[in-house]
Amino acid sequence: MKKIALVFSMLFLMGCGSFIEWKQAQKGIQASEPIIISLEKFKGINGVYPDALDKLNLPIAERDNIEKYGISYKAWNNQSMYAIGFEMWGPPFNPWCGYGSNEKKWQCLGK
Repeated sequence: MKKIALVFSMLFLMGCGSFIEWKQAQKGIQASEPIIISLEKFKGINGVYPDALDKLNLPIAERDNIEKYGISYKAWNNQSMYAIGFEMWGPPFNPWCGYGSNEKKWQCLGK
């Protein structure tokens, strides 16, 4: 029975591909890109990242995406770095995707 469960698990995971390829992840990343651009512009003008996304004065569509995709934001180290991310729903995992100002790339990991 354990072998069957192991084979099923492996087939399931191989069929899923990486979390970053999930359609839901791609939509969240796409919705986050204008926010990332605004964060970089803000830093270019102010020398630091904002302490909250509401300081960016984002257009309504982008503010709506923050709620729609559950986008979270955190600045630290005297606002010199930030991370932005969102969680997806996808049993048996709830993957989380995040982007960091230092790495400047997206990563999606299962929980």
